[in-house]
This record gives sequence, structure tokens and C-alpha cells, in this order.
Amino acid sequence: MEVHPADDDALTRYVLDNYAHLLTETERTTLRVLNLELKSDNTNSPNTRHMLEKVAENLKSPAVTDLVSQDASVCRRTIRDRLLREHGNDIILVTCPQCQRLARTPRAQMCVHCGHSWRSQGITDE
Repeated sequence: MEVHPADDDALTRYVLDNYAHLLTETERTTLRVLNLELKSDNTNSPNTRHMLEKVAENLKSPAVTDLVSQDASVCRRTIRDRLLREHGNDIILVTCPQCQRLARTPRAQMCVHCGHSWRSQGITDE
């Protein structure tokens, strides 16, 4: 399924957030290291920065180091693309029937882009 060109970053978040159970241990650790590095870059506390960098460094195996050597967004897209390639039949991409943009989650029934709702009248998921 093709997604709107503006949804490339959204597709990465969608797949990594909603299908994390399909990640390999190396990919899971890589994403954790990337998050620790981002937090480290955004903190003003030298002690916190040092602690975050130390935890990230302790998590790095040669395979993780290889993945995180890329730009963070490239690394995330590489992982996303592998999931889509190898688990395409398991990943449900929900798009808005009106504007064709990617929804936030596989269970979404309302578009965050155009506001269109495709909820069934009177039917709940509970």
C-alpha cells in the first residue's frame, strides 16, 4: 500500500510504535540507544548527560554500533523498511478514505489531517 508522500516520517512512527513486537533484539536496542542519545543531547544537566551516555554506551554491541552510526532518521527508516518488507502481511496501514493520509494507529477511525470520521454509527469496540 502506498502512503501519501508527506507521511514518510509518520509511517516510520506508525510502524515502530505499533509493531515493535516485530523488532529484532538488535533493532530494539538500537532504538533505545537512539532515544538515550536524543535525551542526552537535549538535557542541560552534565550529570544527566553523562549518565545517559554511559547507559547508551553499555548497550552497544557491534551490530548496534553499526546501525547507530547512521543518521538517526535514516536508521529508523532502515528498520521500518525491513519490517515492511519482511512483515508486510502483518502490518496494517490504515489510511483516511477521504484524504488518503496515514492514520495514527491501526485502530484509528478518524483522520487527524482532515477530520473525516469513518466510525460505524452506534458500534463500539468495547
